[in-house]
Amino acid sequence: MFIRLLIVLICSSVSWASPQSKQLPRIDPKGIGGTLILAGSETTERAVTAFVKASGQLEENKNILFFSGGDSQTTQQARRILKGLVPEDRLCQTCDTKELLHQLDKAQALWIAGETTEALLPHDDALQNFLRSGKAIGTSANIHALGLLPDAHLSALTNEELLERDSHLVVYELDADAALLVRGRLIRNIGPGKVRIRRNTRKGQPPSTLTLSPENPIADLTALRRTARDATLQPPTKPSKSIVRRGTLILIGGGGMPGGILERFIQLAGGKDSRIIVLPTAAPDPIRKPYRIETAFLKAGAGKVTVLPGRTLAKVESPRYISALEEATGLWFGGGRQWRFVDAYLGTKAHPLMQNVLKRGGVIMGSSAGASIQAEYLVRGNPLSNLDMMALGYERGLNFLPGVAVDQHFSQRNRFNDLKALTKAKPQLLGIGIDESTALIVRKAIGEVAGRGKVFFYDNRASNEPKQSAVSNRERFNLVTRKIIKEVK
Repeated sequence: MFIRLLIVLICSSVSWASPQSKQLPRIDPKGIGGTLILAGSETTERAVTAFVKASGQLEENKNILFFSGGDSQTTQQARRILKGLVPEDRLCQTCDTKELLHQLDKAQALWIAGETTEALLPHDDALQNFLRSGKAIGTSANIHALGLLPDAHLSALTNEELLERDSHLVVYELDADAALLVRGRLIRNIGPGKVRIRRNTRKGQPPSTLTLSPENPIADLTALRRTARDATLQPPTKPSKSIVRRGTLILIGGGGMPGGILERFIQLAGGKDSRIIVLPTAAPDPIRKPYRIETAFLKAGAGKVTVLPGRTLAKVESPRYISALEEATGLWFGGGRQWRFVDAYLGTKAHPLMQNVLKRGGVIMGSSAGASIQAEYLVRGNPLSNLDMMALGYERGLNFLPGVAVDQHFSQRNRFNDLKALTKAKPQLLGIGIDESTALIVRKAIGEVAGRGKVFFYDNRASNEPKQSAVSNRERFNLVTRKIIKEVK
């Protein structure tokens, strides 16, 4: 018989729209600690093998605990498979909760079998701490009320009833022979069966389904949780005015720096009195020293340069980071993957301090990912790929430049059709594509182009076919009227 396991996640995130009511809790983008295996109704050898591998069972003195909530078929399956994979003297089996809690500190992994976890509910904190410490928990039971997968619970309602009742839910349906491995923020279907992930993606629109199969097995837990939160918020339907009311933005399309741009940045930031913050946040791990851009800024005449490479909430809201941002006259956003800026700064105390740099008349500059993140709408935000222009859960930039979406490496990577498609889907946005070694310098509503390439603007407000404007070095574009400024001779 085909049996589905429904796991419902009450999720949290920040939409690219502003919340209509209270500020919802911020997601920890790291996902879960340890490793969690969720098997379908049939406990397969593949699921248990992955669990044993995650437990480090080949090392000495590493015990697996076995807890059974009953003597069901799934309990018998799990016990039989574990006995086949783990030496008898290393497999600690117990059905007593007191004994289980006593053994947790000595164990590396815990398998929970059976159809109920009522006996474990009073001890959910201990189990969550066990998982957060980097250990492994596997189950074919209904453990979702224990909070091991963030904000999860089980419901007997159908998908449609769940999603209609509460629009910020994500529903996972596991085939009987499917199994999910969750480690950090990565979700992988490791079973032969399929996993269907249903969630609302837009207010007033029908639910969307993502299917994890052996051919397409991976999803991002943090993105799914952010997507679910987006469904509770109303996206803007009218275009925001693309104006930088105070200060200056410099957006570079990647590649080399346009000639003189570093000196111009330093001058706008205060020259020898400037206080520059370098944010290499988007770079891949590990972020390597020395920071060449720091040396370049000092050579260009910067008064003080501070590098803030941290990504965790504890770092970005630390007194050192807050103090540095409070006195900054210029910010530099480096290249890499723009979703890392979202994870690190969106919704934190540091984010409004960045906006305050502009309000004080300062300057913000970024290249590649550091250009895209400055927009209201974030392109290519999918943590699993940089090919998706629209990535659910990662559609909100830091919004230094309202009403726009910014793509980079534009002509060099032939991204014309991508930005055209985006502005067709979201006609309220002004699409901006920036070539390599080219900068768009924005003050008020005017964007000036500097460098050897072009900046392309896509406006789809008036028709179904976006109008493209190509602007070259020293030419200017009005971001509000969306027209090239003709010089008066």
